[in-house]
Amino acid sequence: MKKNVILGVIAILLTVAACYVAYYRFWAALVGFGISAVVLPIAFHNVTRRFAWLSVPFAAVLDLVLYWPDFSYYESRGLFVLAALVQLAVIAGVVLLLKFVDKREDTDAQRD
Repeated sequence: MKKNVILGVIAILLTVAACYVAYYRFWAALVGFGISAVVLPIAFHNVTRRFAWLSVPFAAVLDLVLYWPDFSYYESRGLFVLAALVQLAVIAGVVLLLKFVDKREDTDAQRD
């Protein structure tokens, strides 16, 4: 358990750092959205399965903090709002997939 928590926290910090570094280029920012959409739920799932849903609001706050100039600039606002909504939907899908896999592993373990 302790090892999973340490690895999860490191993955979360690396995701934040990758998003911050990717901020300076537009396409890199979209890649940063993708990285955080996959890494954050997996990291939160590794820390504790019960609070995997916390990755959704964490990603939303992270996006607002890191990409605030893009959200507030009138020409790019629509694109970044769309990208953020897609990212949050992907995160929710990944969390649901992880929960489904956990339930399936639990039922397989109970059968054996």
